[in-house]
Amino acid sequence: MHTRPLSAALLRRLGEAADGYRTGRPIYVVACYDHPRDDLRIFDHEADALEHLSQAGDRFGMFGPFVTHGAGADGLVREVAITLRAADGSERVARLDGREYDAFLWSASAIDKFAVPYYAATAGIDAATEMRQRCTQGPVCWMTHRPGSIWGSGVPDQPDVPEGEPDGYVSPEAVTTVTLLLHDGREIRLDGREHDAVFWSPSAIDKFAVPYYARTDGPEFAAEMRRQAARSSFGGITHMPRSEYETDGIGGDAPGFESPAGPGEVVEVAVQLRAASGAERTIRLDGREYDAFLWSASAIDKFAVPYYARTDGPEHAAEMRRRCTEGAVCWMTHRPGSVWSSGVPDQPEVPEGEPDGYAPPEAVITVTLVLLDGREIHLDGREHDAVFWTLSAVDKFAVPYYARTDGPEFAAEMRRRAARSSFGGIAHLPRSDYVPDGTGHDPSGFEELFGSTGRVVETAVAA
Repeated sequence: MHTRPLSAALLRRLGEAADGYRTGRPIYVVACYDHPRDDLRIFDHEADALEHLSQAGDRFGMFGPFVTHGAGADGLVREVAITLRAADGSERVARLDGREYDAFLWSASAIDKFAVPYYAATAGIDAATEMRQRCTQGPVCWMTHRPGSIWGSGVPDQPDVPEGEPDGYVSPEAVTTVTLLLHDGREIRLDGREHDAVFWSPSAIDKFAVPYYARTDGPEFAAEMRRQAARSSFGGITHMPRSEYETDGIGGDAPGFESPAGPGEVVEVAVQLRAASGAERTIRLDGREYDAFLWSASAIDKFAVPYYARTDGPEHAAEMRRRCTEGAVCWMTHRPGSVWSSGVPDQPEVPEGEPDGYAPPEAVITVTLVLLDGREIHLDGREHDAVFWTLSAVDKFAVPYYARTDGPEFAAEMRRRAARSSFGGIAHLPRSDYVPDGTGHDPSGFEELFGSTGRVVETAVAA
């Protein structure tokens, strides 16, 4: 049993692992305290988990039991048969147990769309980079996923090395057919050149497909996709490189968003900074040149890292994170053209005796949104850590995050409230709740953040 403090990374990992088993039956998890992605194992019985723990060493702990309700069954797919063709025309079949796996992706594009943002958000950008490199740089682009959020790369059961080839040679092969064998005996055949991913459990759809479609087509579209997947013959969706999905003949589309009548446009954002000495200064951003400001590593990890990992690649996202979080002030601004910037502008003069390039540590204590009609919205910088004031920024950063953590319906409601708020966006609190500021009841339940008129009030914190 565990007695050590649990890190946020380990708690996220345990939650994602438990979410993969939506059977209503208890599971036990054995995981490493310091490196929760290493050697995580899932067990149905406590005795089996304890036996494994006794051999794993002091770095590991047993967690659970966890019970996740949702699917109510073990899934519809019994086996996935993948036909591979080599350059010489020879073919072979690799088989996956449909009850041990719940997703298979076989193009770099699909991995970038679905898997990289998910692992960037849950495991960190370095883990996402490693996953992408291992899954895409082999002779066959190949990524499998198990319900415990465990990915696998590399085609199993490699054929014999042809005579004359060096040790370690792996024959390049292409995925030509993916066949889903259902428990009732039916088969669903996918042309491997027309599709590039398939997900056959609600958990896999929620982790990978819902955030992607929530960002590209809107949360209502993602919610409809999820409903169609639940009604399909195999309980999931297939994906085509042109970013369309198929269930199996359900068809249909979800309604698009109406363009809101823009409320108070943000013309300026005033950021008040306080140094350790108590000295204060104010940095002003043009609200029409920028559309988002994030000032904690947690907020950058939740919203910005997954977005830039998907659009610009994990290496770029890692560089963005490093530059925005390792300075004297955690600081990231975003312009509507998807241009981020780091570092507080207009640094004060270097104190005497400090080296060149020294930047005094400062804390964000107040963020004030100045609206076109003269109103001001004050956010306590210690109670909040991000603010988005256009629907474009909400769609890029907030919609995918809330679609993944709380579901597409929640994300759609959040977006509707953002569109109706006084400044056309949301503010974010470190506990992962959002505040629209004039939309009434907040689905997160933290109504104390609202004044009697439903407007956001600044929550004062004693210095």
